[in-house]
Amino acid sequence: MNLGERVKKLRKSLGLTQTEFAKRVPGKIDYTYIGKIERGTQYPSLKLLEKIGATFSKPMSYFFRIEDQPTIYGKAERMSRRVKVAACLLSNYLWSLGWFHTCHSCHLKQSELCQKVKKAIEEG
Repeated sequence: MNLGERVKKLRKSLGLTQTEFAKRVPGKIDYTYIGKIERGTQYPSLKLLEKIGATFSKPMSYFFRIEDQPTIYGKAERMSRRVKVAACLLSNYLWSLGWFHTCHSCHLKQSELCQKVKKAIEEG
């Protein structure tokens, strides 16, 4: 499931139209922009995703979760370790506070996460 599909799934699960969804998100967002995101013709900024997540109580990881990867060191061979690490980092960074929280996919504390990231990058 891609980012646009996730936004659409979230909106539909709340029973909202694109217009209603756009009105609830802080800031001036046009409903047509939500439609473009859902269709994959426009990619939202991380700031906008953070606003959407905060508005509807979804963590950033909701938008970037990799369905077939239960952990960053999962079984799918088509993803390199660096891509897995990057996905994990992106999904576990608290943009508003500027730091990482405990990784929910691999259950690591911040210090352990940093060690795993360093090791994964070194191993390539």
